[in-house]
Amino acid sequence: MELLLLCVIIFLLNVSDFSSAITYNKGDMEQSFACASQGFPQKNEIIKLYLSSDDLKIQCFFQSESVFTAKEFLSIFTSGGLAPSLGIINSTYSGIFHFNLTLFSDRVYWLINIPREHITKNTDVAAVEEWLVRITLQHGLNIYTTEGTLLDSVREPILQWHLGSVMTKNDVRKLYPHVVDLTVTKCPCANDVALLGFILNATLDGVYIGLSFSGFWNYDNTTWYNLTDMIYSQVGEEHTELSVVDMVLTNHFLVILTSLGLFISGDLRYPSSSVLTFSRADFCGFERVDYVKGKLWYNERCFANREHFEVDYVTITFERNRTLSEASSCFYSKEPFLEWLPCLPHISKGAKTIPSTVITFLVDQEHSSGIYLFQNQKQTSASVCLLKNSKLESKQRFPLFLFPSSFSSPVGMVFHPRSHFLYAYGNQVWLSIDGGNTFDFLADFHDDIIKNTYHSFYTSGIAFVSQSGNVYLTKAAPGIISSFQDSDIEKTVVIPGYSSFLITSILDDKNALAIATMPERVPTNRIFPKDSWFLYNFGQKNGRTWKIHSKPCNYWFQQHDDSLSLNVLKYIDLGKSHTFKVKLIPHTKGIQILEAPLLTVIVGSPTLLEVKAEGAFDDTDSYTLEISAASKGLRQGSTSLALIARGASTECFVTTMVPILKSSCSYLKSMHHVPSTSITLEHWISGIHKDKQGFNQIKTLPVNYRPPSNMGIAIPLTDNFYHADPSKPIPRNLFPKSKKSGKFKQCANVSTREECNCTQDQKLSHAVAFSDCREKVPRFKFPVTQYPISLEIHSEDGRIPLESPYLVTVTEVNERRNWKLKHTVPETVSKLKFYLEPILHAQVYNPSGLNLSIKGSELFHFRVSVVPGVTFCNLVEEFQIYVDEAPLPFPGHTLIAVAAAVMLGGLIFITFMFQLRNIHPWNVFRRLFRRNKVNFSNFNANQPTH
Repeated sequence: MELLLLCVIIFLLNVSDFSSAITYNKGDMEQSFACASQGFPQKNEIIKLYLSSDDLKIQCFFQSESVFTAKEFLSIFTSGGLAPSLGIINSTYSGIFHFNLTLFSDRVYWLINIPREHITKNTDVAAVEEWLVRITLQHGLNIYTTEGTLLDSVREPILQWHLGSVMTKNDVRKLYPHVVDLTVTKCPCANDVALLGFILNATLDGVYIGLSFSGFWNYDNTTWYNLTDMIYSQVGEEHTELSVVDMVLTNHFLVILTSLGLFISGDLRYPSSSVLTFSRADFCGFERVDYVKGKLWYNERCFANREHFEVDYVTITFERNRTLSEASSCFYSKEPFLEWLPCLPHISKGAKTIPSTVITFLVDQEHSSGIYLFQNQKQTSASVCLLKNSKLESKQRFPLFLFPSSFSSPVGMVFHPRSHFLYAYGNQVWLSIDGGNTFDFLADFHDDIIKNTYHSFYTSGIAFVSQSGNVYLTKAAPGIISSFQDSDIEKTVVIPGYSSFLITSILDDKNALAIATMPERVPTNRIFPKDSWFLYNFGQKNGRTWKIHSKPCNYWFQQHDDSLSLNVLKYIDLGKSHTFKVKLIPHTKGIQILEAPLLTVIVGSPTLLEVKAEGAFDDTDSYTLEISAASKGLRQGSTSLALIARGASTECFVTTMVPILKSSCSYLKSMHHVPSTSITLEHWISGIHKDKQGFNQIKTLPVNYRPPSNMGIAIPLTDNFYHADPSKPIPRNLFPKSKKSGKFKQCANVSTREECNCTQDQKLSHAVAFSDCREKVPRFKFPVTQYPISLEIHSEDGRIPLESPYLVTVTEVNERRNWKLKHTVPETVSKLKFYLEPILHAQVYNPSGLNLSIKGSELFHFRVSVVPGVTFCNLVEEFQIYVDEAPLPFPGHTLIAVAAAVMLGGLIFITFMFQLRNIHPWNVFRRLFRRNKVNFSNFNANQPTH
């Protein structure tokens, strides 16, 4: 039966047209495919792939509970012309790759081989976002979808280091009896990369940390390190009772709080040795008794493709009130975490203040502020102050927010990753969506206390873990977390439109005490007549007659842009805008859809961008929301949006979308010169590309070539070498000024060209930074007249010509002359040109219709730069032109003319002297010729015969 069903599915897939838009919440996602990039895939395991410096090789087979084998499924799909497709996705990138359809021998799996450079060309160590992989039967069909992750192990910073001495499994097992708790931290950009620290009792000293690159899914993927010697080398071995207390892994640093102090790693991006080194931060007046009760706080944000305004902050709080002799009981620092500043302003002597403990302090970069959670003997409060140039100001941003007295045991605050959802938790959970100005009540856990929170950026899932061991699951932003407590009476008064009341005790026949289930909807001074309220028995006193369950997911969530990412990152340049759409598709039967917006839009930083949202229902009761965000000014920064489905069920995979908008330059945006002649890569490598007249349009430069200067071809003065080879002699190096100029870049401090390690891209690059590698350049005949400088802007949105309001400056990097530009100057351009040129100290040109003429010879290297003020991007492009077959340059023509004149004058002077002396050279020559002819005839007559 299942075989027949598959055949029907294949037939329908081949005759139907499917939308490629991604739709979420259509059902539970099953593990239909088992895939691996290391070894053979194991059945029913989460897909975790790893990108190394080699090609990405993935094996996948189809798994099912059916009696049919994987090989039989493979044959069925292949015979129908179907093979899996692999989507590689993050917040800024999506790529689709297709498995081989052709099968070989007895293979029971599909195979795909993807060169690394087809996914990314970068190999530098940096914070890089982990990819989501989505495998479907065929791209666009969205059936048998299975998801996993792809980690770039070459670039992930923490994976390039040994944290200490490596421990064996037996060494780790010996620690178990001494472990009283665990502390966990994960990489902000790659959550599969995580650290686990053992918190020890007093019977064992040491710092022991496990590093996993699979989220501790596989024990063999975890390496354990002993950092004890590193700690003691800085504090002295006379100290005892050493243990990990807390850890934070930021984008570029590892921060470890131990019982003997706070230790900060070196920058993880620059591996200088195999073992990671740490430095100790000094907090005057704080000792072991303070450190063991300390706590680290961190606002988790991924800084892949980092902007200049993005920086990590870490806070340490100590569980005691500060004294007048101490700077603070709370300190914060920004990377590289060398200077730790007090979180609290200075208390002047004589000032009357109620002693408060800083429970938490977080830096909110989205709003440029610092957020406190305070507690004193009377109340719990939240306060927000301004943060300017990384320094706190005493001025409060908002009035103090006072929590009710029922929030008596606050534990901490945490931002949901990469969003503006701020949770305060303890015996209750509160949510702020406006940067700490106000908080909304979510749940009350009464005698239980939430001690830790865990968040998933991709699914928006949140787990609240209580001290009693209970785990409460919810989604970011959707309403109240369900929590109940037993009572003696356990009857509930339900008043439609208002809060319900859970009766806890009976005072008399007319009065009772009750708990409001929705405190914000409690009616005051109201009398409700009979039949306007109802009494339900939701108790267990006489046996349970009811059950609680989450309502089923009742809608589909669909994106309408080209991105496959659930939480996309979009860049909005100066003067630009971006629009995207989402659709909610209800799939409930018999339920009337109210004509009220189904999506709520919340902007994290409303002052950064101009955000507008318009929603509408269609004839099928689907709700489409179109959001436009436009640049608002010269301010750069980032903000998160929250698209929250109203009344969403936690059974839905997607309840909230959190796109991130950056008022900044996209790292994918660049400017490119479009050459007048297109030359293929094959011809560039061969060095031959001839036009119709047989003229080779590629010039292979001499080794260690330097372009001429204004002093002549033989006197180069530039520091730029082209086609560099340190083992070969340097031409045109006779004059002192030429000997002093010229510096190797890529080939510095090496002895051969091979050691320069020039890549193929560098050999073809026009950038002056790679001039050492550049071997071949475009070749033109002299003179170059009205060469069109055609420029384009490339971005994730495609390619567009560079036009006004963009204006450019043009320079020759080797300071050569004998070239000029021609452009059109409309009135608007003329005004901008008049304004900018005195500021930039350079000529400003309109890129539309810009033409170049060259009257010099050999290599010209031009740099085109977009003027500031029209884009956040530093748009720069370079191109080269080699002018060949030029006439002799000055003073060549002059020297030839002078030499010819001297020779002609000398000849005339000699002729005049001959005439003056009556000497006739021609007659003398004829007589000499006749004499030689007679002698030659006599010589032939006297030859003997043979």
